[in-house]
Amino acid sequence: MEKEAQMNKNSQRNGKDKIYNMLIVEDDFEISDQLERILKNPKRFDCKITTVRSGKEGFECLKDNNFDVVLSEFEMPDMDGIDFLKRVENEHPTDIMRFLIIDEGDTDRAKEAIKDGIIHQYIENPWDSEEVKLTVCEKLKRKETREFEKRMDVSDVSEAINTIEYFQEKMTDDGEGSIDKEKLIFEFDSSSEFNKFSFELKRMKNIRILDVHVFENKYVVNVGLYPKSYDKIK
Repeated sequence: MEKEAQMNKNSQRNGKDKIYNMLIVEDDFEISDQLERILKNPKRFDCKITTVRSGKEGFECLKDNNFDVVLSEFEMPDMDGIDFLKRVENEHPTDIMRFLIIDEGDTDRAKEAIKDGIIHQYIENPWDSEEVKLTVCEKLKRKETREFEKRMDVSDVSEAINTIEYFQEKMTDDGEGSIDKEKLIFEFDSSSEFNKFSFELKRMKNIRILDVHVFENKYVVNVGLYPKSYDKIK
């Protein structure tokens, strides 16, 4: 019950509507225009959409703008869509939702990209407009919830470990290519607490420290986790 209360506390929203910035990388104007019209739906979410025609243009756009979502076609003239989104994932590991636009017959590679953590989901053409809206909306809701769940308010290392175990138990691996990937943030007041925390994490499966920042002797630790059943970590 205490963990449920903590999750509810960390997930509370500020009540303000968010405008999502989306980038569509697609050289076929007809397809990008269809997606833009589908996703501009104020009943589900408000968004601002930018469209570019190549991976190179996409990278340039990402340098100067903060995007919540990137949708990239699979076959691009200058690069593979999976390679493009892998670079996005490497440079923006947990901040951008990544969708791959595929044609029929490309689902195997798309599912593998989900398993490898490169993309969050794929959109298959031809598509159903309502299904596209629901797919993107579901992922955005999860992203929004996780933004409020990221920093965990814990009193000691033991509570931090219990919190990680709780979140990992809630994560899913459905065997069909959809793998949860979570990031939690913890803060410790001393190097001894951080060292104890690091030691405990080494004993756990599919958990790793992503990065550590030290500010005025406080250790801010980003922890990445997958379901216990997941057989590889990227």
